Amino acid sequence: MERTVNLLLRDEAFVDRGLDDRRRNRVDADAMAGQPACVIVSADYRLAPETPFPGPVEDCYAALEWLRCGARCRAPDGLSTVKQYLDRAFLQLGRGFQFSAEPPPALASAEHLASRDSWTMLGSVLARVRQGDLRAVEVLPDLMARDDAALVWNACVQLIGFAGRTSFVLDTAERFLSRPDDLGIQWSIGDLLRNGCSLRAVEPLLRLHAAATDRDARRHVERCLSTLLEEQPGVIDDGAKEQEVSDPAYPEPFTQTLMVLDRAGYAAQVREAAAEVASRLASRDQAVTAGLPIDLEALVRRLHERIRSGEPSGSRMEWERMCFEASTGVDCTAFYEQGRLQRLAALAILEDFMDAGHAAALEPGVRYFFGHRVDE
Repeated sequence: MERTVNLLLRDEAFVDRGLDDRRRNRVDADAMAGQPACVIVSADYRLAPETPFPGPVEDCYAALEWLRCGARCRAPDGLSTVKQYLDRAFLQLGRGFQFSAEPPPALASAEHLASRDSWTMLGSVLARVRQGDLRAVEVLPDLMARDDAALVWNACVQLIGFAGRTSFVLDTAERFLSRPDDLGIQWSIGDLLRNGCSLRAVEPLLRLHAAATDRDARRHVERCLSTLLEEQPGVIDDGAKEQEVSDPAYPEPFTQTLMVLDRAGYAAQVREAAAEVASRLASRDQAVTAGLPIDLEALVRRLHERIRSGEPSGSRMEWERMCFEASTGVDCTAFYEQGRLQRLAALAILEDFMDAGHAAALEPGVRYFFGHRVDE
């Protein structure tokens, strides 16, 4: 018998309104489940104010993608845990990907890498790069070209950005920058370039910034630039300023002014900051973040201080957590429980890493994925 699957999303506008709403939604789900051949999936997505927009919406989309994947991500050769692995490793929007989730043993096989199923291929790529086969990410741009699902793109840019060679990261960005005004390109390629930790990403990011008309996408690109160039959010993170100009379309002799973004002034500011960072590098090819050669020990200490000080969980904190996990392979799943940052557990993970002295094995200015050096 065929069954209808219904994804139930609560109607409280992504705001936590308390236990009564949750009880009412459970009653709704029970009523719907009473229909013949009907399966109800109720998504327990995060809510504001604890999780700001777009986190809750992304969670809802992740639930939809999980259902879509669940219907067809059945593992060959009896690997019944593949779907659960893909869910844990990839469908974690808002909290970053869980790179350290242990893959099923056979997922790295050539059969899975050549799969036409996007998620199986992504799982295989992750399994391979964990083992040190970093060139495995080079199949992913073709996957992006044939599958435009947001979650697929998000997974691809995280893996390429963190595990791919710098030249490959930039080549991938250039391949899709023919559409810089596309909203999805601005978000995804911004992430890709930030994750690659290269000063050579500045100009492509500025191209995205110049084309970004959506405020949220523009702010995302500005935060990507800030992550590369500023130790703490500053003038780059503040973004382009508004300035008052005359409206040329207004008929004379009357005048009218418009508020427009000073994108040229912002670009000059970014280039000046990038030049200052470059002057402090031994080589322009060094990987950078926070305006300095990437240094996992320094990154961990910054992340530790953000969490210890009570700083709200935000995009930079989450990116630093993801960079730490991708670089080292340290399991960071305890950072979050039901979408909420667990500060004591997170601090314990970071302190254990620092106390063990593992950072000493990672050369500053060099990117790593699971301890494997990312070279050209």
